[in-house]
Amino acid sequence: MTLSSYARPLRNRGEAGASYALRLADANGFPNGRWFCREIGITPGGLATGRMLSTIATVGRCDIDALVRDTPSKWTDGFRIGGQFLGNGLYVRSTPRRFCPECFREDLDRPEVELTLPREWHRVWWDITGVTACHRHQAHLQWRCACGSTFDHDRAGIGHCRCSYRLSQIPPMKVVSADATAYIVGRLGYSEPSVVPVLDELDLGDAIRGIRTFGMSLIGPEADQHEVMETGYRALAGGDEGVRDALDLVALGRPERPGAIGAYGDLHAFARDTAKGRGSPRLLGLMRDHAEQRWEPACMCVFG
Repeated sequence: MTLSSYARPLRNRGEAGASYALRLADANGFPNGRWFCREIGITPGGLATGRMLSTIATVGRCDIDALVRDTPSKWTDGFRIGGQFLGNGLYVRSTPRRFCPECFREDLDRPEVELTLPREWHRVWWDITGVTACHRHQAHLQWRCACGSTFDHDRAGIGHCRCSYRLSQIPPMKVVSADATAYIVGRLGYSEPSVVPVLDELDLGDAIRGIRTFGMSLIGPEADQHEVMETGYRALAGGDEGVRDALDLVALGRPERPGAIGAYGDLHAFARDTAKGRGSPRLLGLMRDHAEQRWEPACMCVFG
């Protein structure tokens, strides 16, 4: 077959090249994505790191600039997605793959005029480690089928388990809120953005680390990761007052430890070292003001 003769499901906004290649493979009767990639002269690994996209754009007749924007590109110190930088460890495209059953159900329920088969597609933000739930459906991201197998759509196709069960049929696991995810997805440009000044001044990767650091400092590193992210986000989204309240709670648990590191632990280390060592002036300023109200001036030298 020539590159122009394949069936072309419409690519979705926020769908990376690797996901789109799998749907192209399915639409054209290939048993898996590897066979399809071999047929058109590319590799799955190349797609996964943001290379070889021009061939996929030609086959799917989709906009190459939009495809590049939606596809993670590998750099030495991390990935770039949607114009935002994520450091190493913040984007993980590995098995098991996470998914939202209700998103898959929504894909299947769309009017036929709006799409071509196959319908289910993988959202690129599901592979970001700070994304723990679906912001649209207020539900945990899942990674197991009803049969107990972990989900790997590279083998089974998007929306299906290897046992042939449709993942859209899995009951959702609801959460009270998914505000941290909504912030991350908004920063990527795939939903309405949320304004959080203390986070907006940071790279998205640093913002995610800050949310997690505040959450772990407030409820402990062993807590459920969704609750860690939500707790950290609530503190930072609460503005200066929210940060001060968080500092109060953290400092209360470290009453006899002098200095900024002693008083605030990982919170101060993050505020000092983020932005590739430049630090966060806003967070450092809030910590300095907070410390001045509670500790002797002799301790203030640690803030510079």
